[in-house]
Amino acid sequence: MANEKILRKISALMNVTVQNGATVDEALTATKKAQELIAKYHVTILENTTEKENVGEKNIEGSRKWIQILANIVCANMSCRMIMFTENRKTFLKFIGRDSDRLAAVKTFQMLLEVCQNGIAKEKIRTKCNSNSSRGVEIAYATGFIRAVDEEMGKQCKALMLVVPSEVDEHIQKNYPYIKNVRSKVSYQYRNKDDVEIAKSNGYRDGKNLVGQKQIETDFDV
Repeated sequence: MANEKILRKISALMNVTVQNGATVDEALTATKKAQELIAKYHVTILENTTEKENVGEKNIEGSRKWIQILANIVCANMSCRMIMFTENRKTFLKFIGRDSDRLAAVKTFQMLLEVCQNGIAKEKIRTKCNSNSSRGVEIAYATGFIRAVDEEMGKQCKALMLVVPSEVDEHIQKNYPYIKNVRSKVSYQYRNKDDVEIAKSNGYRDGKNLVGQKQIETDFDV
């Protein structure tokens, strides 16, 4: 199958975004399909198909611990690495990977982040109505959501046999010999334990429904 045809299919799938009118579900499904094609054919989305795909970077601001963990999970399951740096008292997440992998990882992360933030907002409204306090709800919901995302993306990563290319680690070793690791856990405080446990459960449910709703397809019309 000609690389040009595969590249056109990948480009079309990567253009299925919320900004272009797709739903989050449709955009995530399209990204999964693009990721499988990238993994299967090891092609670049660059216009010049004879050129080796570059390893590049994308910076996204993310000071909250749970956001950093979510980004790290997405990168780990999409053939990328994520490191953090601080500039002007702000924390940034640096997505590092081959162009196609990095684009898919950033797109997926931003969609998952938006869904999680919307879920947190709804949980805060619910808990304030119940107990007049939403303390701990954000982290509780995010913890459940991230756990589900980690489980479901891990299944996809295993199914596609995805690995981080050696050139990505070489890029990090060359340019960032000292990197800051992302902590794998977050803690939270609460006033109403029941509300927090419900928020955590709802976060897990929403993450599971979102990321795990579509089975990975093995064949695509390209």
